[in-house]
Amino acid sequence: MRKLPSSRDRAGVLCAAFVILGVTMPVFAQEPSPYAVVVHSENTERYLPDMPANRALRDAIGRSDLRAVQAALAAGASPEARVYDGGNPEYAVPLVLKATGFPENLPIFRLLAGRTRDVNIATPGYGMTLLMVATQSGDLALVKSLVVRGAKINARTNLLTNDSGKSVGGENVLLHFLTNAGFLEPDPHPVAVYLIAQGADVNAADANGVTPLIQAAQYKRPELTRLLLAKGADPQKRGPFDRTALRWAMFGGAEGVVAALRPATTLDLWEAAHFDDTARLRELLSGGADPNARRPEFLYDHKTGTSRVEPVGETPLAAAAKGDAAEAVRLLIASGANIHQKDPESGRNALHFAAASGSDAVIPVLLRAGADINAVVSPVPYVSTPLTIAVGATQPETVALLLKRGVNVGTNRQGEVALANLLRNAGREPFLRSRELRAGKAKRGEAFLDAQFTILDLLVSAGVSVDAVGAVAIVTQREQTGLVEYLLEKGGSPNAHFQYRDEDKTALMAAISAIREGQRASRVRPDKPLSVSEKRELRKRDDSLRECFDLLLKAGADVNDASRDTGETPLMTAIESGQYGIAGELLKRGAKLEATDKKGRTVLLRVAAEGKNTAAMTWLLRKKADSTRRDTAGYSALMLAIDDGSNAEWAAERERESDESDSDPPNRDGHPAMVALLIGNGADKKTVASDGITTALILAKKNGFSAVEALLAAKRK
Repeated sequence: MRKLPSSRDRAGVLCAAFVILGVTMPVFAQEPSPYAVVVHSENTERYLPDMPANRALRDAIGRSDLRAVQAALAAGASPEARVYDGGNPEYAVPLVLKATGFPENLPIFRLLAGRTRDVNIATPGYGMTLLMVATQSGDLALVKSLVVRGAKINARTNLLTNDSGKSVGGENVLLHFLTNAGFLEPDPHPVAVYLIAQGADVNAADANGVTPLIQAAQYKRPELTRLLLAKGADPQKRGPFDRTALRWAMFGGAEGVVAALRPATTLDLWEAAHFDDTARLRELLSGGADPNARRPEFLYDHKTGTSRVEPVGETPLAAAAKGDAAEAVRLLIASGANIHQKDPESGRNALHFAAASGSDAVIPVLLRAGADINAVVSPVPYVSTPLTIAVGATQPETVALLLKRGVNVGTNRQGEVALANLLRNAGREPFLRSRELRAGKAKRGEAFLDAQFTILDLLVSAGVSVDAVGAVAIVTQREQTGLVEYLLEKGGSPNAHFQYRDEDKTALMAAISAIREGQRASRVRPDKPLSVSEKRELRKRDDSLRECFDLLLKAGADVNDASRDTGETPLMTAIESGQYGIAGELLKRGAKLEATDKKGRTVLLRVAAEGKNTAAMTWLLRKKADSTRRDTAGYSALMLAIDDGSNAEWAAERERESDESDSDPPNRDGHPAMVALLIGNGADKKTVASDGITTALILAKKNGFSAVEALLAAKRK
C-alpha cells in the first residue's frame, strides 16, 4: 500500500469529482510521464506535452467554453495531455479529467471523453478512471459508450495511506458511483442498474470496508438494496464502525432498507431484541449471550489516530425498548436483564428509551417489572424523565399512557418542565434523530401540530400549572394566537412572565415585540418587491399578532406590569420599537408615561440613552413627557444622550478579554442629532449629576465629542 505524495507534489493536482457533490478525492500519478517537461516562467502550470493547443484546451476547460474547447481540439489539442502545477511530473492530471469540476462542464466532458483513445485513463496516484468520473454525472448514455469501448467495469482505485496512516481508496466503479452520486433519483438509478447488469462486483469493499450494500443503506435506497441482494450482495459484511448494512439502515432511520435487509441478515443479540425476534433471541441467550451486554462500538481517537472496538453501546433491553419489542423485553427480563441499567453516554434507562420512541407496548412491561415511572436521567443539568422525554418527542399516546400509569407531575417539577418545553416548541418541530423513531411514530405537518395540542390538553388536565411556567407569555412570544386564547380560557394569567434570552419579560411585552418582528419581516427585501401572496401572508401574520395583543388586554393584562429584572414596561417596549399606535393604546388604558426602570429611567431617559431614536424622542416630547427627570445617578436626558456609560462598559469588557481588535465603541459621536433635539426643546445644559461634578459638557470633552461640544457651547438664539 503506497503512501500519499507530499503536499508539494499534491499542490497542482485537482480533484476530479463534481464540486456540487461536496466530494474531494486525492488524485496522484502512478507512472512517470513519457513526455519531456517544458517550464514556462510566467506560469507554474506545466504540460506534457507542452504545446499551444493543449494550453488553449486547459484554459477553455477552466472557462467552461465549449466552442473554445472545440477550437483547441481542431488545433491539435489532446484530451490525454497532462497538466500539473510544479513538483513531480508523475502527478500530472489528464486534461479530460480536468473537465469535471463544474456541472456546466458536462458537455465539454462528454466531448473530451469521446475523443479520448485510452478509455481506462486515470488520475495519478489515486487511480480514478474515466468511467468512474463519468458515472458521477448520472449520464447513462455516456457510461454505456465508455463500457462499449472497453472501459473496465471492475477497475478499482488504488489503496493508499494518508499522513495519519489511514487507508483510503480501493473502490470499484459501482461503489464510486454510489459513494459520490448515490443520492441521484430514481431508486435504483439506471447507472447502478446498468453497472450491476454488466457484472460489477456487488461485494467489492473499499479500504474502510464500505460495500455497495452499505452505501445503499446510507443513502436510504430500498429498491437498490433489493437489487443488490438479488445479485448476491452479502448483508453480513461489516464496514466503518464495524456496522453491517442493516445497522447503518437502522442508524439512519431507513425503514424501507431495514425491511429489505432484515430477512436476509443474521441478526445479532441487539438486532434480535430490537426486531422482537424471540426465536433468534432465545437461540443467542441459550448459547450464553449476556442479556446485559453492551453493544460493541467502534471508537476513534482523533489525537492518536487509532481506533478500537469496545462494549459501550446500548444493551439488548434498550434496543428492544426502542423497537417496542414487548415480547423481547419480557424474555430479556426473565433472563436477567437489568431494567435500571443506564446508558453511559446519555444516562437513560430502558424506560427513557421507550418513552422517546413511543414504545407503548413496552412501557407497561417495564413498569410491571419495577421500572421507576418518575426516574430522572442523570447526570444532566436539567430535569429529564420519561414524561418530559415523551413530550419532547411529541408522543401524545405515550404521554397519555404515562399519566394514566401514575406519573406524578409534581415530582422534580417534571410537569412544568414538560409544559414549558412543549410551549417553547409550539408550532415547530424539535430536532429528533430519526433512528429513535419507528415508522409511523414521527408525526409531521398537521398531525404534528395536532399532537402538540393533544399533549398540552393532557398536561393541563393533569393539573400542571400554566402560570407556574408563564405559559401565556411563552406562547405569545412564539406567536401562537390560538394557544394564547386556549390558555386564557383555561385560567392562564394575562400577566404571565417568562425568561426570554435570560431576561424576564411579560406577556404584553412579548406581544409587542412579536408585532415589531412581524413588521421587520415585511422589510427584509427592500430591493425586491414582495409578491401578492407574500403580502397576504404578512397581513395575516400582522392581524394574528395584533389579535394576540388585544386578547391580553381584553383578559385584563396590567399595562404597567414591568420586567422583574430590568423594570422595563410594555409602554417602554412599544415606544422604543417605534410602535406608536400600540403606545397610544397603552396610554389610553392607563400606562404611566413617567414610570421608571431599575436604573430610575423613564422611557424618555431610556430613549435619550439609546441616542439614535429621534423619532421616538419627538413623539414623547409631543406627549409632554417630562424632559427634566433624572436617573438614579442624577443624569439628565441630555447627559445620557452624550454618554450613558456604554463606552466605559465596552472598554472594560475589551480589557477583561484582552481584545485588541479595531472594533468601534458603541457610542462614537455622542449622538449630536439627539443632543440638538433636546437642546432645541429646552434641555438644561448645566445640570450636574449626583456626584456634584459631571455635566453634559464634561462628558462631551472626556469622550472627545467635538460636534456635541459645539452644540453645548452655542448660545440659544
